[in-house]
Amino acid sequence: FPEYRKEQRFDLPPLIRPKTLSLTARTHGDYLEVLEGGAWKRIYIKGVNIGPARPGEFPSTPPLDVKTYIAWLDRIGEMNSNTVRVYTILPPAFYQALKIYNKRAGEKLWLMQEVWLTERDDEDDLYSESWSEDFRNEIRDAIDVLHGHADIPFRLGHASGVYTADVSSYIIGIGIGREV
Repeated sequence: FPEYRKEQRFDLPPLIRPKTLSLTARTHGDYLEVLEGGAWKRIYIKGVNIGPARPGEFPSTPPLDVKTYIAWLDRIGEMNSNTVRVYTILPPAFYQALKIYNKRAGEKLWLMQEVWLTERDDEDDLYSESWSEDFRNEIRDAIDVLHGHADIPFRLGHASGVYTADVSSYIIGIGIGREV
C-alpha cells in the first residue's frame, strides 16, 4: 500500500446535507420496494456476493482498479442479477465502478452494503464500550463512503483511501457483516 496514505489525509469539501430525507428503497410489509418513476415497486432480490479479493488471493489484497470491478459488475449484470452484496467497505475503485456501471446500464445494480463488526482479541464482550465505539466508527465510515465523502486512513486488513463516488441512490440495504 502506498506509504504516503499512512500519514497523509485529504481535506474533503464540506458535506451539504439535504433538507429532507429521500429514499430510493424501503421495506413495506413483507417486501422490499424501490422507487421507480415516482412509484414504489416490489423487488425480488437476485444477488451476488462480492468479496474483497479475487479467488485465490487474500482478502487483504483487493483489486484497486476500477476496470476490474467494472468487469465484475458487467458479468453480474449479464447474469440478470439486480443486487450486489459486500460484507465490508471495499476500496474506492469499487464504488466508482458501481456508479459508472449504473449510469450506463439499462438495469441498475442495487447495493447491499454490510458494515464489518471488527474482530477483537482483547475483548470478548460485544456490548463493551470500546467494542461499541469501534462499531459506531465503522458505521460512520460506511455511511460516509456511500455518500462519496470519506477519507479512510490505512489500517492493516481494511480498505482505505479517498472515497468520492456517491452511490447512496443505489443502496437497497445496510446490514451488519460477519457472523455474530
